[in-house]
Amino acid sequence: GQLKKAYDNFMSCISRKAYMGESYYMIGFCWLNSNKKEKACESFTNSSFYGYSLAKEQFEKTCK
Repeated sequence: GQLKKAYDNFMSCISRKAYMGESYYMIGFCWLNSNKKEKACESFTNSSFYGYSLAKEQFEKTCK
């Protein structure tokens, strides 16, 4: 329901190249809530690539 809708909204931003760091970061939380840690870690890595500072911290907390 709502988690899928949030994921779709963030993916829409990414496809339009808008808010890339923030969108990947939030997708990471969607994956965590779906018990998909590996995908969440990948999203946090992508977010870090786009310079979103909170993503590195979240990666360290979740993925190490």
